[in-house]
Amino acid sequence: MNGWSTHAVVEALHGKRLSYPRAVRRKRVEPRMMVGTVAASRAEEKTLRVAAVVVTRNRRVLLEECLEAVAGQTQALERIIVIDNDSTDDTANYLRTLRDPVYQIVRLNENTGGAGGFAHGIRLAAQFPVDLIWIMDDDCIPNADALAELVDAAGELDAASFDYSFLCSRVVDLAGVACNHPVPSGTKNQSGWPRWADLADRGYLLVDECTFVSVALSANHVRRAGLPFRQMFIWGDDTEYTRRLSTQAPGVFVGSSHVLHKRLLAGELCVHTEEAPGRLPFYRHHYRNRMYLYRHYFPRRRYLALLLEIMWDFLRLLGRGRLRRALLVGRGFTEGLFFRPPVEPVGAAPSPADQPTGALGESRSSSEFVEPR
Repeated sequence: MNGWSTHAVVEALHGKRLSYPRAVRRKRVEPRMMVGTVAASRAEEKTLRVAAVVVTRNRRVLLEECLEAVAGQTQALERIIVIDNDSTDDTANYLRTLRDPVYQIVRLNENTGGAGGFAHGIRLAAQFPVDLIWIMDDDCIPNADALAELVDAAGELDAASFDYSFLCSRVVDLAGVACNHPVPSGTKNQSGWPRWADLADRGYLLVDECTFVSVALSANHVRRAGLPFRQMFIWGDDTEYTRRLSTQAPGVFVGSSHVLHKRLLAGELCVHTEEAPGRLPFYRHHYRNRMYLYRHYFPRRRYLALLLEIMWDFLRLLGRGRLRRALLVGRGFTEGLFFRPPVEPVGAAPSPADQPTGALGESRSSSEFVEPR
């Protein structure tokens, strides 16, 4: 069984009551005592260092709310890296007002999509001596202790010598309905059962993939796996990247870490029912990226089934006279057959003593620069 049907799963999904105060700095609650062999005092544990990465484009109001929530975390952040994907609204002017030295502002001179933005941000964060890289889009509003819960989980797992590649939060939409569910781990444990429930007694679930809506990446595993495929542009880059990471070590769902996803459109992606004209061109990426994902991470029969599904979508659209949509599907299908982006390495992580000017912990003003084409 590989579903969410046991009481342990339900408890981990729902966790504690969800609230989203704006810029509220709540008193830090002492972390729970560890169980079994990890009952050591937190004071004796290593302090985990975290850098945050937020990617934005043309959503200045949402970005401000997101950064206010990120900066208001009860868990300290070493750096907040903001990637502006060539916004054409008032985003650049707003970012110039952020003078706290914790911010590092990067304005790209072209829209590289979410995939390109996260590749830029993760590459920058991984150059610093951090343990976790906490990433999200600008429409993610984390609860004040969302990061602290992830860090507490990381500390508990580290103390138990349990290797993980990422930790992800519980996500709800504006209606309070859980969304952006991670995919439970299908890897088998020693008993031959899927291991997603191996840590359920501690309130954690093992997962194979998640979306980039509040996920704390292990910096060490990022440096081994390389960067997300910027060539994917949008839709599927997060799935591929977390799948890639989980081949090194499982991901962990932390149900006590809560975030709000202020997404404008609910529901699954569907080229037949898509109502937003501006999103239609992205379906080319959607089909191409899915083909790459299925070819590399799933059994061959599932890949072949996907090819049949895509061809059926193409024929249905063609038969209904929806030529533009059919052509987008056909283009994505054709590109997907030959789509093999190279893995881009992160580069060596410098030690604290080797940090260049403007590195973590130094006093500096927020800066703005443009990545070259």
